[in-house]
Amino acid sequence: MVAGSNDPEDEDILRPLAQSLMERFADKHGLELKEVIRTRTNVSFRTLDPRPTQPHVDLRNSRKHFVFLYYINSCDGDTILFDQKADGEFHTQEDLIELQRFKPVGGGALLFNGDYFHTWEHPTNFDYRATINLNVDINY
Repeated sequence: MVAGSNDPEDEDILRPLAQSLMERFADKHGLELKEVIRTRTNVSFRTLDPRPTQPHVDLRNSRKHFVFLYYINSCDGDTILFDQKADGEFHTQEDLIELQRFKPVGGGALLFNGDYFHTWEHPTNFDYRATINLNVDINY
């Protein structure tokens, strides 16, 4: 279930809340938020299928950005970051090398370079996994 759009011109109804979270994160970590490009709110539900979603790069590599991911709840359903950057080619998960996994912790956040492929797993032990995802331009 998704609120928001892949089109940066479409504004997610939760953008004011999402931007406030990003601003607090930026202040805490000495970053300057220049622009919120896109926001999406994602909820995925418990499944018996252990396969993660398709590895991807947000904004389809149309512009440089960072991904800010805010975890609404603690659950299983890791976020997986791969060590490859987008190069214009299609990649399956088998082509990509896992760099790091992040377990969702409610109230926690993750920030990474938006050029890197990433994906997430659906929860299998919890009812849902909820995140707020922002694509942002920052000074660091």
